[in-house]
Amino acid sequence: MHCCFIWKRLKAAFPGKECSSPEKVIELLHGQLAAKSEQLIRLNATWQTLSQIRAARELIANDIEQYLDNLNKLLSGQEQKVTLLKSAKTEWKKYRAGESLIYSLFSWLPAVRNKRQYQIQLFLEDKLGALIAGNQWSDPETIERNIDGLLNSAEREQTTYRQQIDSAHEIVLKEQQAVQEWQRLAFDLGYEGDEELSFSQADELADTQIRFPAFLLTTHYWEGRWLMDMASIDDLQDEKKKKGAKGVTARWQRRMKLTPCVVMTCYMLPGNMQISEHKGQRKFEKSYLYDFADLLIVDEAGQVLPEVAAASFALAKKALVIGDTEQIPPIWSIAPAIDVGNMLAEKILSGSTQEEITEKYTAIADLGKSAASGSVMKIAQFASRYQYDPELARGMYLYEHRRCYDNIIGYCNTLCYHGKLLPKRGREESNLMPAMGYLHIDGKGELASSGSRYNLLEAETIAVWLAENQQNIEAHYGKSLHEVVGIVTPFSAQVSTIKQVLGKQGISTGTNEKSLTVGTVHSLQGAERAIVIFSPVYSKHEDGGFIDSDNSMLNVAVSRAKDSFLVFGDMDLFEVQPASSPRGLLAKYLFESEKNALSFDYKERKDLKTAGTKIYTLHGVEQHEVYWQ
Repeated sequence: MHCCFIWKRLKAAFPGKECSSPEKVIELLHGQLAAKSEQLIRLNATWQTLSQIRAARELIANDIEQYLDNLNKLLSGQEQKVTLLKSAKTEWKKYRAGESLIYSLFSWLPAVRNKRQYQIQLFLEDKLGALIAGNQWSDPETIERNIDGLLNSAEREQTTYRQQIDSAHEIVLKEQQAVQEWQRLAFDLGYEGDEELSFSQADELADTQIRFPAFLLTTHYWEGRWLMDMASIDDLQDEKKKKGAKGVTARWQRRMKLTPCVVMTCYMLPGNMQISEHKGQRKFEKSYLYDFADLLIVDEAGQVLPEVAAASFALAKKALVIGDTEQIPPIWSIAPAIDVGNMLAEKILSGSTQEEITEKYTAIADLGKSAASGSVMKIAQFASRYQYDPELARGMYLYEHRRCYDNIIGYCNTLCYHGKLLPKRGREESNLMPAMGYLHIDGKGELASSGSRYNLLEAETIAVWLAENQQNIEAHYGKSLHEVVGIVTPFSAQVSTIKQVLGKQGISTGTNEKSLTVGTVHSLQGAERAIVIFSPVYSKHEDGGFIDSDNSMLNVAVSRAKDSFLVFGDMDLFEVQPASSPRGLLAKYLFESEKNALSFDYKERKDLKTAGTKIYTLHGVEQHEVYWQ
């Protein structure tokens, strides 16, 4: 019934066309697809032609009209010169023919010779004028040859000017024709503006006017092919049981006609590409569809373990690896010593001394091929032939950043990307909170029984602050709190503490879609929130070096924030750090303006209070100098 409905709708899409069979309908769909493809090809080819013509024209002159005007003037002058020389040559022949025989016979006499030369000189000056300036043409026998030399040179220059003019006219004509073709294609895209359509604008229009209709046509084309394939199967249940390479391949190819991309984990993929191979005498062995998938796309490859993904790569012809080694690394469960032992056992690694083994293992680890420190992204970077920037790892980079305000991503840019990112969003203008803000909390970091850390005052302050600001936040963004705010902390014990105190404030932190995200940096990897609150947990009596142990922790935490990154914690912990450390650099961004400091009073620690003494927090060198004075 469904098939009949689909064929009926497909026929309705081609009124007046031959749709007597599914094959005819598929053929019509393919014809329209080919036309859309040709339209895209023509669009690209026409712009390339126009660009090449304009580049050639610019090599000739920036102002082609002025260039042609100058050439025409030069050509006119050269034409006059040629005419003059031809006339002079004719007149010289007449002069020689009418010259007195006495001058020829007695030119050896000085008086006759001088007389003859004066007459020739007067003739030449009259006929050629400035053309012979500086030339002493005294020998009558060579004058005609000299005139011919000038004439040949003038004619060559005349020919050169004509060729240059013809070439320029040809370029102008080609440009006019290419512009007309480009305008016609732009009109076909629905563009009616007066200014010339740029290629980027045309490409944007092509998304809606060509590619999207082509996508719909493609969808229906492959749906039709799938229906034809399914109609050819006599026993569907028997088909599902086939485990050989031929049966499994056909099954995957049918699926791809409906869903050309499937999403699964590296753990799941090999099992879904498994086949059964006949080895004779009713024996079958398990195998896989090696080199089967056209393209394997690995997302968040910086977090993927090499040994987990290796099998998936064996199943594909090509791979596109996407990730960032400056963000969260994989969770390694194997120690380097065990990794070395495994490599020695499998003869991947060898060496006669411990130093040699260590050196070889370090070389392998540097390539990302270690189960104790490697990642798929790192391996891909070393395998890539492309390196756009010597200061960055190999591979293609997406330099433009549009998620965060410029002063938020500026921190990450300095910390991890050598300033190469191109912020495109701009600085905050009408933000509810500062882009880089902080609230100083005199909390106390404590060690939980699990070995993790927590800071109760920090957690309580965050919960109360959120509860009091919830209405303003939701009103400003027009969204629920959980859609706007995310809370990040380095420690799982603090995650539990924050969730507990948020619950007391009536803010849900469960696992459903309407719960506010609270977690370690892993919880927001690949995600984003308008406001991200960072709870460092450590307080002034601790070093807090764990936060600085890897740039990725703060890089991920900060870059998740679209509008505001807010630190709720003991700011002394950041202020005293060297500027080269992740926390020290963050302090520079947080303390660059007094407006970045949030104002909120919750409660003071009793153990920090003394009678008659008020606690003041000093920030920066200037405040400390004033205090000591």
